[in-house]
Amino acid sequence: MIPPLPTPPALLDTQAHEPLGALLARARQARDEGRMADALRMYGLMLAQVPSHETALLEQAETLAWAGRYREAAEAYRAFRKVHPGRTLEADLRLAQLAAWQNRTGEALDLLNGWLKQEHRQAILDAATYLSWGGRMPESLRRLRSWLEKHPDDREARLLEAKILGWDGQFAGARTAYGKVLAGAPSDREALAGLARLDLWEGNPGRAHGALDRMAIDDRNHPESQLLQAQVDLAEGASRAARARTSTLAAKPGPSQKDARELLEDLTGALGPWVELSAARTDTNEGLRLEDPLFRARVPLGDGALDFGAGQHRTGFRGQVRSTRETSLGIQHPIGSRWRASASVSRLSDLAGEPAWGHALGLGLSPSAGLDLRLDHSRSLAIFTPAALAQRTVFSSTDLGASWRFGRGRHALGAGLGHTDVSAGSTRRSFFGSYEYRVPVTGFDLRVGALTRGFGYSTSLALGFFNPERYRWNGATGSLAWRKGRAFEAALNARTGYQTVNQGQAQFTWSYGAAMGWNPRSAPVSLFASWSHSMAGLPVTDPTDPADYREHTFRVGLRLRGDRWL
Repeated sequence: MIPPLPTPPALLDTQAHEPLGALLARARQARDEGRMADALRMYGLMLAQVPSHETALLEQAETLAWAGRYREAAEAYRAFRKVHPGRTLEADLRLAQLAAWQNRTGEALDLLNGWLKQEHRQAILDAATYLSWGGRMPESLRRLRSWLEKHPDDREARLLEAKILGWDGQFAGARTAYGKVLAGAPSDREALAGLARLDLWEGNPGRAHGALDRMAIDDRNHPESQLLQAQVDLAEGASRAARARTSTLAAKPGPSQKDARELLEDLTGALGPWVELSAARTDTNEGLRLEDPLFRARVPLGDGALDFGAGQHRTGFRGQVRSTRETSLGIQHPIGSRWRASASVSRLSDLAGEPAWGHALGLGLSPSAGLDLRLDHSRSLAIFTPAALAQRTVFSSTDLGASWRFGRGRHALGAGLGHTDVSAGSTRRSFFGSYEYRVPVTGFDLRVGALTRGFGYSTSLALGFFNPERYRWNGATGSLAWRKGRAFEAALNARTGYQTVNQGQAQFTWSYGAAMGWNPRSAPVSLFASWSHSMAGLPVTDPTDPADYREHTFRVGLRLRGDRWL
């Protein structure tokens, strides 16, 4: 019997491979279920068989982008463009999108420039979108309206115009643009979602619900509609429902995934769960030193959050050193869509040889979009200096404050009044007023403003810290922040003005500060640090020459984030 011929090695390799169609199906299923690593492994197996496989190259790059691995995604899109030059347009559009996601508007426009010169529709719409993300609203609308003049029935372009007008705070114009779309299609999902979003921004979540209810059932289950519903839930105080919807969306690849992840990060930052370790140290030219290592934790509870804190307060001044431990427990919770309540209790382990307790109660109201009112009452203890710690001085304070942001979010007014009873036998009254303007610049958050504040004690007493009968400060403020996506932020702030202490002459004062935060995408940790320095501010201990007073504070810390709810 003649033995069979051996199978060629190349054929053996081919037989050992899983079919490309099966690998592609498994990759897409893994991607839909949020298992990005498994999906990338499947695409890798496909490319091991056929290195130029068109679908695998493109979807591998898309998956890397959805996983937040932007640098690798950009390299993958470039490789796709090189291997398949006939699809250069698609690669350029995706590369521009990656750049825009990372707040690199200029780079995104450069990638689109050649297609813009050819008046390519998708490039024009994408350029308008990215310009608006970069805060360049007039240029964005100019490009878009130039296209709409020639193509007035372009639904997608009209919807984009409405979105950009809404982002710019031109709500009436945005409603008009959405109305033009709904005139031709009364149940258009994107137009109804846009109206619901405007209602949210105008502080009316109930009306937003009405817009969502006008959608067809299938449209309500669309990821964008579900994300919007989560935002409505949050506006109505239903944080648990918002978190549940957002967690599901954040795990699914698609256009809404990035926004869902960012909303999830915001929810975690506001309501937990997270733990934070920090340390702060303040030194003055008077010789005072304050040191405050602190542990904080926050976990979600119902639709609110539970806070726990533990720290050590150490104060030193002219040879005197005192230390006390503080623990605190607090809760914050919404009451419906407009009210917020908070309460906390704290304990100092050693205040003049005995433990001491403090508490705080707060109630907030948002009667309309941009307007916030707050009433607070607290019982706190003076721990500014060793002498103050020794005297067990208690402050019982009631404060009323208001803030209003208006004019497309660019203007803000603030005001407040306060009354404090001091256990040593005096009272303190205080006030403040502020105005802030957000300057519309690209790439930065620039704000300038004015501030006036003052306070005074009915009687200056020997409390271990400076308590003047009259203090006033009037001046200007400014801040500048730069962000690289959500991964890194650096900020500077400064204020300058004149202060008067008691009946003395006005003195020029100024201060500055710097802060930075790092939030790496690869780990659930955030690092932060800040530094501030004050020249001729309000003295803590020695009021003989306020003009000579100097103070600086350094703070550093880290926060570990979780993703589970109670």
